[in-house]
Amino acid sequence: MSFFGEFTGDKELAKSYNYGDHWRNKIGYKVLKGNGNFNHKFGGNNWDVPACKNCNAPYHIIMSLDLRDPKLESIMGICDKELPLISCLNCSSIWGEQFFKINFEEKKVEFIQDTDTQHWIQDDELKIGSPLYEVNMQLVSLNENENENPVNEELYYELTNNFGKDYFIRLLGAPLYLQDPIDRECPCCHKEMKYIATVGSDFGNIIDNTNFDLGEMWLYFMFCNECSILKVESEGD
Repeated sequence: MSFFGEFTGDKELAKSYNYGDHWRNKIGYKVLKGNGNFNHKFGGNNWDVPACKNCNAPYHIIMSLDLRDPKLESIMGICDKELPLISCLNCSSIWGEQFFKINFEEKKVEFIQDTDTQHWIQDDELKIGSPLYEVNMQLVSLNENENENPVNEELYYELTNNFGKDYFIRLLGAPLYLQDPIDRECPCCHKEMKYIATVGSDFGNIIDNTNFDLGEMWLYFMFCNECSILKVESEGD
């Protein structure tokens, strides 16, 4: 594993990467339902996505981020583009790493590779339909004063236990790793990818009219600005 990013913990103590003072002043956002000044959306079908190589169903657009929003300037600068966060939610491809090429000009996502070796497919009656029900979303700052950064062990477990009750997508800031830090090395240029988002498995009544549920796992999204490569990796509790 390449240890990239905000890892100022002790390599001999894996959990030190999950919480500590190194997350104290990191700026992040929670994603909530609502109409803001920018076109952030949960679900929808505004991108051309490929079919999953394993289950043959279209990949799900979980979130599309409007990069005109100054809150997301650290990703690609302020630009008139969207960044889709996608994955297949119906088969074992979600259990490992997934890599996609983002074609911003054509609003098209191209599959590169995944690490699926089990080739399990969900039963038809339990599959999550694609596209997901489209919902307008807005970004709200994660405020340290509201104990939303994992600066110590107690807060880390409080945040992971409560993630999904009021919101289930975190952008930038602290990833809330369930296990170990995610390898951020880009498979093309081998430079560090940017951590973008964590998507939790629980969502309660946050999103209506959809059965979105990941079971006992969370998804972590990374992006290489130079290569336009999106990486998705899951961790389980």
